Amino acid sequence: MTGYSPQEIHESVQNHWEEENVREKVRESTEGNEPFFMVDGPPYLNGAPHVGHMQGKVLKDVHLRYRQMQGYDVWDQAGFDTHGLPNELATEEELGIENKNEIGDRISSAEFIRRCKERATSAQDLWKDTMWDLAIWQDFENPYLTYEPEYIESEWWLVKQADEQDLIYQAEKPIHWCPRCQTSLSGYEVTDEYQEVEDTAVYAKFPLENREEKLVIWTTTPWTIPANMTVFVHPDYRYAVVDTGDKKLVIAEQLVGEVMESAGVEEYEIERELSGADLKGLKYEHPLMEEVPRQRELDEEDGVHRVQTSDSLVTMEEGTGLVHAATGHGQEDYQEAKPLGLPVFSPVDDDGNYTAEAGVYEGEYVHEVNERIATDLDDRNLLLLSYGFEHEYPHCWRCESKLVLRATPQWFIRNEETKQRMLEENQEVDWLPESAQTRFANFIEESPDWCISRQNYWGTPLPIWVNDETGEHRVIGSFDELEDEVGELPEDFDPHKHQADKLTWEDEDGTWRRVPDVMDVWFDSGSAPFASLHYPFEEEPFESMFPMDFITESSDQIRGWFYTTMFCGILGFDQSQYDQVLFQSHVLRADGGKMSKSSGSTIHPDDQVEKYGADLPRFYSLRVAPPWENTKYNEERDRERDIPTVQHLLQHTPVPPNIRQHRHRTTGRPGKRGSLGSLETQQGAGGLPRFLRRRRNTQGCPQPRGLHYRRPVALVRQEGARPRQVRRQGSSVDPLTRPQPDKPGSGAAGAVHNRGTVPRRHGLGARRGLPRCGRGHDRRRPGGTHGTGSGDSGAGSQRPFPQRVQPSLARQANGAVPRELGQPGRP
Repeated sequence: MTGYSPQEIHESVQNHWEEENVREKVRESTEGNEPFFMVDGPPYLNGAPHVGHMQGKVLKDVHLRYRQMQGYDVWDQAGFDTHGLPNELATEEELGIENKNEIGDRISSAEFIRRCKERATSAQDLWKDTMWDLAIWQDFENPYLTYEPEYIESEWWLVKQADEQDLIYQAEKPIHWCPRCQTSLSGYEVTDEYQEVEDTAVYAKFPLENREEKLVIWTTTPWTIPANMTVFVHPDYRYAVVDTGDKKLVIAEQLVGEVMESAGVEEYEIERELSGADLKGLKYEHPLMEEVPRQRELDEEDGVHRVQTSDSLVTMEEGTGLVHAATGHGQEDYQEAKPLGLPVFSPVDDDGNYTAEAGVYEGEYVHEVNERIATDLDDRNLLLLSYGFEHEYPHCWRCESKLVLRATPQWFIRNEETKQRMLEENQEVDWLPESAQTRFANFIEESPDWCISRQNYWGTPLPIWVNDETGEHRVIGSFDELEDEVGELPEDFDPHKHQADKLTWEDEDGTWRRVPDVMDVWFDSGSAPFASLHYPFEEEPFESMFPMDFITESSDQIRGWFYTTMFCGILGFDQSQYDQVLFQSHVLRADGGKMSKSSGSTIHPDDQVEKYGADLPRFYSLRVAPPWENTKYNEERDRERDIPTVQHLLQHTPVPPNIRQHRHRTTGRPGKRGSLGSLETQQGAGGLPRFLRRRRNTQGCPQPRGLHYRRPVALVRQEGARPRQVRRQGSSVDPLTRPQPDKPGSGAAGAVHNRGTVPRRHGLGARRGLPRCGRGHDRRRPGGTHGTGSGDSGAGSQRPFPQRVQPSLARQANGAVPRELGQPGRP
């Protein structure tokens, strides 16, 4: 280790990069080549990056630079998530706002949004500097930001695509609601936010009408009893009528002993048994009918306060075998009761307090009323037992308030058909490791309709306008479309809530007003591949690159970015937006615990670079464990082990030719196609770790992804519309037109003379299957034959493929051998 100073090397290399403008020269050297498309799963700009971010960025950087070495023109734009609760809550705290109702009163919505926007990018320079210190070459100078108007317009376009497929609808369903943030939350935002709490659990008695028996239910949320609509039993289970001397109770037969023991009842007798099916339809009296007068009115409706059967909701694992169901406060309750036509009753407001419909409980906070409800039941002799019960309960992922399941009107995207397409597309995605593919499929199968509305201020406004007379809704898919309705928009139009809410128009039926909601922030990130490039309002370069070749993020994105990105891909393009996923796990403390800002256990990349330079932390991130396994970050122990290895690599790795002196061996021009092809030390992908290789078939060719061109959904729906052309530097080649060569050689070689304007691959919506390789298996040549052939139409032309002249064909026409995917061009 003599003479090895990682800090000095780090400073020397970075100075060289800056003085010689190395990054830009490398980019220019592959400009115009076959593209390699990767998009950041946008991190949130709510502070300094940590070592978890470092691991992800290093993996991306290594992959992108490797592709540059292969000669690909990589798309390396960084991006940031800017909307959402973290920013909004921090701004509220800064302004001293304790309740969202103060926005618009004490401070205008325009000022609040302006402050949110300022905060949204306040850490951008910090991120940029940290990434440069880590030798990350991603483009942080021109990142995409999800609050930009162009980005929002692309999202509006996608919502309209969903609406045109009749997938957008409004419904009143129980959702997780934060009373502090006063907004809905998606199920995947709640999955990891359960905390152990102690609540009051009760065994309550619901009297059967005109009978002496009472149904016994068990619940850990007594606050939902005022909203009870029905009781479910299992149709096939046996139920016992238990005589305790002064009362007769109906309990599942196999749970009688457990319930009686818990209630301290020692003497009882099972009078008779009956099946759950025998109980179906029996009418019962709501136990708090006097306290909640609204229940008396609901009692008149069909099916309300009657026993119903369910073979999925009722289990014998705990409770009594009878399930109290509040349709407005339980997602499973709602789903089971919906086919029965039961009303959705949810007498709770945005603050988590009971409304007037809750009778005597009006104004009380639901999480503080459990003991009072137990007392009221006891006063009516309808309480069998109440006790403290520890269980896991969902909390807000940002403010950590206990959530409330309550029914509110929300906007949803129906996912039944989308889910099936996602499962099909998932089979085509290369997941690393492969086990993640099954895990992702399981999540897709269980996913409900996507609730895309949020009751926030700082977010992409939901582009839905509703007629105040007819209730009809209309989705606006672009700023031009909005301008057609409301007149000329301001030159500096900001589509956020403070301006969008003021835009209305009238027709003969009434006034059209925008719904006040903003969109789920995950819709922002799921739209990143096309919205970051303002598609479809700017067709290039998106159409020439889509879909993404490769993405990588942490394992929790199974239900986050991986899911929403594929979902948005199906909505807009009827296919996945990515071909390959590297699944990352988490970076933990050395003792295996979770890093936490609040506990001060977070390790910052800046500190690592200051101690060790960039090479050692980068090498450690790649070496310590496979990306999909948890990393226990132990800088002190592992650094001594890594130093000799990194020193050896630095001393024995050959230095490539100076990029300024490099010339392509065929053309003699610098920085053009295959400009890295003369590096004799370049090696193919076969010896790399699997996450740096594409899947290969038995012939060594890149594995085909599909056999047909898929038209964009947006174009298919425009009946009679001519498909958009995929353009590159003025190209007019139609990606849906089969080539019609009229003489030998006119297919591939004939296009060589215009190769500067030829699209680089199948256009928008196409799988990059049928790629070329170096073994005579060019399955994308005009004419569509596999194997050798001139590309002429003839006996061998069996498949009508779109015309695409690739760099490999251009070289082949000049007598050169086409490069294999992942190989630089060679003469």
